[in-house]
Amino acid sequence: MDLTGGFFSTYTPTDPAEVARQAEIDRRTLQLGPKACPEDGEVVGIGVICDIMPPDPERPFQYHVSFYEFVDLASGKRVIIQNDRGVSMGGVWANPDGTSGRYRPLVTEDTVRQDADGALQPDEGDVEDAGEKRPWHWLSELAARQGISVTPERLKSLDYQYEHTNELQARIRDDRGGATKSHHYH
Repeated sequence: MDLTGGFFSTYTPTDPAEVARQAEIDRRTLQLGPKACPEDGEVVGIGVICDIMPPDPERPFQYHVSFYEFVDLASGKRVIIQNDRGVSMGGVWANPDGTSGRYRPLVTEDTVRQDADGALQPDEGDVEDAGEKRPWHWLSELAARQGISVTPERLKSLDYQYEHTNELQARIRDDRGGATKSHHYH
């Protein structure tokens, strides 16, 4: 693996399988937007799309889930307002004799929901919504960057949705050994 460029290095995969894996990740990464216009109407929904990224064959004991926060508009348009959050988890432990082991962590609806709730908090120092489960003022600001005027109070009044991609649903189903429950939470 060639890592160059100092602390903030740029990794360019050369292995064909890794090139294909990275292309799949790039294809599935949701971009911000589209920008809203007045004809789209008011915000009628808010939530997060949770997507598990293709596994790294060299690290089968790890997984990465990306989170894409969105608002839905009366016109039916869905606008991604945040796309830079996610979590990586791995199963590694230390034994008393100094050896280590690895395991594939289970992915469940509950772990994904907890991971999303933690990852989607504003950066340190933003305490405008202290005590709230969600950073409503910050979400309102993110929506404004996409041309959407919505108050924190309006966002708070909506049911926050958790949606899982087909790939994430499959991993949850595999880890459970059976069929998944509904992939929407209210």
